[in-house]
Amino acid sequence: NYLAKLLESRMCKREEKFSLESQNFAQELKVLDDIENRWVKTPELEIRWDNDEIKLHSPEESLVDFECLSQGFHIELGSKKSKEYSFHADNFRYFSDFLRKAIHSTYIGLDKKLGPIIISLEDPIPNSKDVKGILRLDTGDERALIPILKKRAGKSEESGSYLNISGSSHILDGVAVVWPTLKEAGVKLIKLDENQSFDIDTELSEYEDQFVVKTYKFGILYCKGGQVTENEMFNNESGSQEFNDFLSLLGEKVGLHGFDKFRGGLDVRTQTTGTHSIYTDYFGHQIMFHVSTMLPYFPADSQQVERKRHLGNDVVMIVFKEGPQPINPTVFHSHFIHTWIVVQVELQDGQPVYRINVATKSGVQAFLPYLPEPPLFERGPPLREWLLSKLINSERSAMEGPEFKPKMIRTRRTLLKNLCETYLPKHKKSSFLGW
Repeated sequence: NYLAKLLESRMCKREEKFSLESQNFAQELKVLDDIENRWVKTPELEIRWDNDEIKLHSPEESLVDFECLSQGFHIELGSKKSKEYSFHADNFRYFSDFLRKAIHSTYIGLDKKLGPIIISLEDPIPNSKDVKGILRLDTGDERALIPILKKRAGKSEESGSYLNISGSSHILDGVAVVWPTLKEAGVKLIKLDENQSFDIDTELSEYEDQFVVKTYKFGILYCKGGQVTENEMFNNESGSQEFNDFLSLLGEKVGLHGFDKFRGGLDVRTQTTGTHSIYTDYFGHQIMFHVSTMLPYFPADSQQVERKRHLGNDVVMIVFKEGPQPINPTVFHSHFIHTWIVVQVELQDGQPVYRINVATKSGVQAFLPYLPEPPLFERGPPLREWLLSKLINSERSAMEGPEFKPKMIRTRRTLLKNLCETYLPKHKKSSFLGW
């Protein structure tokens, strides 16, 4: 009865972070509503937002121990509303690759409620209906197409009540439609002159680069049949043939000595972290795996601290499980791991298939690609695509959670505030523009 009530409480709707479909679109960004249900079109990628429901099954069907639900974990076991696999399409250098290469303007301000604000807007061209824009706040960047609205009645272009950029086109009105929070807060902005805008562009590109992640490290832990504690799992010296086959699906086995790509914290000079690991490049995202059985094993160390030092500091861990015992994520003593992707091989019609379940800490929002129902995959490229996409999206979703988000906000606030304080003193208060 306790588990039944607990499961019922957990079977609630979880926001779908995004859905991607492969198409041949030109670069374009739009805003669908005033909050965050926006979709972004990029070359060959599209994001949609909608809602889905994570369906939970009975404990007997799960690779994850349902007892973890009592401590706030979520379990994903499969959904009939599963979406196509792919990864975040907003993870690219939008300002540097698009806005900076176009004629654009920069607006900055310091607000008591919203903090430092920096907006970059593409200058409109004749007959254009909208311009590309990016709003930088300490909570994150928002990209959109800003509509060019007609001149408002009763407003002169010299009144200072709006940012007039091109004749009767009033960009600030469009900004208010797309980002209404700015108008509601009565934000006042300074438009930098051409020289200042040129100077700040380099700093804004450097700022953007700090938050565009193209490298990832993920843990892979081998669990033999009957093992239930993390010490038991970390003490496996080698994996089974099925485990090794699974590793070959994810990436290439590479020698670490002299390895010149993303190393994920592994030693590529003196090989103190092993001689080989698993590496792959997924659509420009470099991924280094920390494989427990490839890291050094120390017989005298029952906790295998050196292995835990790497896997325990990853945000996402794959647990390749053998045997009937479920995995309980609460046995892992790590503040960093937020998602466990549990994988097990089973036979279906005499052929091996991979069953997958996912467990996440409280605060990690739902992320694509969802598991299909049943959550079974044949070996091949679709499984690899699904797993790599799930890994990337999982880490990015965790970064929006309560463990990491506040730290990111503090970092962004400091960097943006320094930029604003560098350029704002050069302007008089009378030169501020707003609504």
